[in-house]
Amino acid sequence: MDEIEKEYKEARNYGRYDKKRECYINNKGEQLVHPGKVVYNDVLTVIPLSGEYYSNVAKDKDYVKKLDKIIKDVMTASLRQRDEERMKKNVENLVDELKKVADEEKMEGEKEEVKEEADVKLKRTVEVDDVDAAAEEKQIKKAD
Repeated sequence: MDEIEKEYKEARNYGRYDKKRECYINNKGEQLVHPGKVVYNDVLTVIPLSGEYYSNVAKDKDYVKKLDKIIKDVMTASLRQRDEERMKKNVENLVDELKKVADEEKMEGEKEEVKEEADVKLKRTVEVDDVDAAAEEKQIKKAD
């Protein structure tokens, strides 16, 4: 735990802040959590009792590294949850924007249909007027 707090302070001092993930990172690129944001009860459930710890260390040389990784994962769980929530919000916003765009396109399509219908009616009235004008010209020619 002290080592993790030391890494966090070191990252803060050297200004290793990742704007994308909104957290500090160590020199390996791993996320670091502010010690105040760690849920220590979750960390305590992961840490084994001393007898279990020493027997596992005797069996497996890499046990300490594995345990450290597990502890770091538990400590950064709050960051992952925050990232997941942010991604869900982004997806919801994208869906809402797509719905708005689809509605706008639907409205534009309806406007175009109304406009096309108006153009067709205008053409019909122009054709009718042309036919009427042609009929009047014929009557005038016949009268002459």
